[in-house]
Amino acid sequence: MNDNLPLVSIITPTLNSEKHLEETIKSVLSQSHPNIEYIIIDGGSKDKTFEIIKNYRSRIAHFVSEPDKGLYDAMNKGIDIAHGELVGIINSDDWYQPDAVKLIVSGYLKDREAGVFFGDIQVVSKNLEYIERVRGKPELIGTYRWRVIHPSSFVARNVYAKQRYNLNFSLLADYDFFLNLYFSGVKFHYCNEVIAYARTGGKSAMYQASREEHAIRKKYFGRKYFLLNVVVLLTSMLKRFVIIVILRSNYNSRFLRFYRKIFHR
Repeated sequence: MNDNLPLVSIITPTLNSEKHLEETIKSVLSQSHPNIEYIIIDGGSKDKTFEIIKNYRSRIAHFVSEPDKGLYDAMNKGIDIAHGELVGIINSDDWYQPDAVKLIVSGYLKDREAGVFFGDIQVVSKNLEYIERVRGKPELIGTYRWRVIHPSSFVARNVYAKQRYNLNFSLLADYDFFLNLYFSGVKFHYCNEVIAYARTGGKSAMYQASREEHAIRKKYFGRKYFLLNVVVLLTSMLKRFVIIVILRSNYNSRFLRFYRKIFHR
């Protein structure tokens, strides 16, 4: 511990996460930043999740295992008990790069007025093949096309004290959360580095995710964007279909390289 550096709380929500959880835990516990409070919120796993956590229990500040109302409920529970000046949330199948917290804290120390600190995320396949680097694109902040991905984002605890994740959105409450912060006047600080890695190929909830995306955009950008919203909705569903159904088995295919060139410049 170094009392001269800010305490950062890291929350991992879990549910039957035995496959990749240990990698996530190791990425948190091996961070180069020394002041970390690690919190794991489990939704009542029935697999070997608890056995994995027991191996690291002495280095986990808080562990809760009980039924919850889903991912964002678990995240809110973790925020309730976090003590850090900054709070990061990393899913149980994602992981941080070794200097992730150090890079975010560096931005925090330079820009105390900001309430959200975010960077880029590297998407990889199930076989750990690199697919694409999803950039934070600070030039799009507050616009219709803007997205912040929560594994690469850290939020000041005083911001979380005023707002939590809306459980009415089961898949995209983070999108709603960050847009709400922006339109409430919270300042965002961008770090031009890969902060976290995320696997693709998870459970498909294509229709539900697209429906929530449509509702959130309508909520913040109004009826004047209705036709654009419909186009974006249909395009989003098509892209998710391509990623989930067509491309998940062969990430090095010629078609995939062409797809990335067109859609992920």
